[in-house]
Amino acid sequence: MAVQLVKLLPSRHFRIRIGEGRMDRIGNMVHADTLFSALVNIGIKLYGEDLFIPVIDSLCISSVFYGLRVKEGNESRDLLFFPKPRARFREPEDPTQRKKLKRLSWVSSSALSQILETYDYEEALFQIDLLDPNQFVFLNPQFCVSSAERIPWLEENISFFRTILEPKVSISRTNAKPMGLYYQAELEFCFTEWAERRSITPFLFFLLEGELTPQLIGTLNLFIEEGLGGERASGKGTFASWEHEPFPLPQEGNMMMLLSSAIPEREEMEQLITYELRKRDGFLFWNGPVGKRKKSYYTLREGSLVKTPFGGKNLEVSPLPEKRAIAYGKASGWTFGQKGGQE
Repeated sequence: MAVQLVKLLPSRHFRIRIGEGRMDRIGNMVHADTLFSALVNIGIKLYGEDLFIPVIDSLCISSVFYGLRVKEGNESRDLLFFPKPRARFREPEDPTQRKKLKRLSWVSSSALSQILETYDYEEALFQIDLLDPNQFVFLNPQFCVSSAERIPWLEENISFFRTILEPKVSISRTNAKPMGLYYQAELEFCFTEWAERRSITPFLFFLLEGELTPQLIGTLNLFIEEGLGGERASGKGTFASWEHEPFPLPQEGNMMMLLSSAIPEREEMEQLITYELRKRDGFLFWNGPVGKRKKSYYTLREGSLVKTPFGGKNLEVSPLPEKRAIAYGKASGWTFGQKGGQE
């Protein structure tokens, strides 16, 4: 199946609020179920539920990840970063180096391809040294590229994103009086320029399996204006534009690294290899806040490893029978390993 790479290009002073329980904390990615909910709400607003339901049922997307647009003169290239696989790696003996390996969260598409080729089925780990400077280059403690993607003029440990704590005042819902000061965490993108027309522009992206139908194109056109994440009413999470291109996502092999937050079918539980779970809940939104909590559920986190075939499923989580609410749980993933069957 064809896969589209959808890039969300931010404005110059872009901030996004990714909820993580407490107001003074922020998540490190927008999960596929959050992206799905945003697209579905906008699609239904534009086209109505009856017309958009077939689009909903066929939609298969990844979570939202980070990209860097690197410009030098008239030349430009994009680096795409995916979660580091949630599996064991060869660990260095030096405790300092082990901490460095643990802090690494994001690897470029080229680096990920190299990593996945080294999986050892017997040892259940990746037989590769991520700290080898001949193979990989750390842009900062969290982001790593392959040596072929090295940016010679880039300073070490440069920040592409930073967390901002913005002071807020809570207001009483009964008498509209101020109740106290609190801090809200937001993620700010750092646009960096150097001499000789060199620059790095961060952006977000996700993968979409299948065709970009006219309904999806219309939905994405409004989506970038309505925004993603929290505090959208104050302009957070809105984008300047979006663009798309085909992406050569590997689709053959007996294993898969999840690129979405996935909910396994009961019979797929035996397909899990190494994984982490994440509890999901929140309030029901149906053309506006409803004031009811959705049913809670668990998803496999991005970067988890599973055996193929693995499809996942969507889940009905509405507490109200008259209002439909779908938690997205289909599996989008990077397939690797032996072709033509399971180990």
